[in-house]
Amino acid sequence: MLSVQIEKALIQEFELELNGKNCNPNYSQITGLTPKSLAQSFRVYCVENEIQLTEALEIAIQEFLDKRQNQPSSPLAYFLFFFAISFTFAPRQ
Repeated sequence: MLSVQIEKALIQEFELELNGKNCNPNYSQITGLTPKSLAQSFRVYCVENEIQLTEALEIAIQEFLDKRQNQPSSPLAYFLFFFAISFTFAPRQ
C-alpha cells in the first residue's frame, strides 16, 4: 500500500502536469489502460526519482518507437509484401 506521503506527491505531480501542458497546442493527450501494478510502479518510480510522469512517458514512447523503427519487419510482413507483388505482376490469361 502506498504511503500517504507518496500519494500526496503523486496527486501534486498530476496536478502540475495537467495545468502545465493541458492548454498547450503543441501537446496531445494519450490515454491507455495498463495493469494497476505497472501503473503504480511507474508512478512511484517517477516520484522517487523526481521525474514528471509526462517526461517519463515521452522518453518511453520515443525509445519504443526508436527501437521498433530500427528493426526489420517481421517475416509475415515480408511474405505479405512479396505475395502482393507476385499477385500484382502475375501474367494474366
